[in-house]
Amino acid sequence: MQDVNPYAAPKYDLPLNRVLTEPGDGVWRDGDLLVMRKGAVLPDRCAKCNAAAEAGRLKLTLRWHDPIFFLMLPIWPIIVLFVMETAKIEIGVCGRHRRQRRFAILVGGFSFLFCVASIVGALGGSALPIPLFWRVVWFLTAGVALLAVSIRANLNSILVSPHKIDRDYVWLKKIDPGYLAQFPPVNR
Repeated sequence: MQDVNPYAAPKYDLPLNRVLTEPGDGVWRDGDLLVMRKGAVLPDRCAKCNAAAEAGRLKLTLRWHDPIFFLMLPIWPIIVLFVMETAKIEIGVCGRHRRQRRFAILVGGFSFLFCVASIVGALGGSALPIPLFWRVVWFLTAGVALLAVSIRANLNSILVSPHKIDRDYVWLKKIDPGYLAQFPPVNR
């Protein structure tokens, strides 16, 4: 009879240090999430719409930490630095989504600069012949509105986002259902 050690590390059919070079190798779907091993190669399809990735591949560095650390609000920036997981991935992207991402980044950057200028204009001394109260109201309102536009544009520039990252795997959300359908489901 074979001795079974219940404390032994699990054995895998696929070694974790194997280099993944084939598209789709080491990639699965789990509901509306894409699960991939770090270093896996994704197919040359747009992850947002499943069209051909004629615009090439986009290299992304994703960062994630457990949301429980937000409960430790006063010290979470320090803690997150030590528990943050990162993953470098490459996703295919079509021309339409690459243009939309570039436009969102451009709008977000300019609106943030105008937001800062508006707030500085409201708080600084200006030579405008408008009473101080109305100048502050006008510039602060414009600054807050531009800040909202900047935040929204930057959120629109995110093509995929991590749901979870651990030492070996990455779970991605915001993936097209047609793109997900080409991968086998996760074996539980």
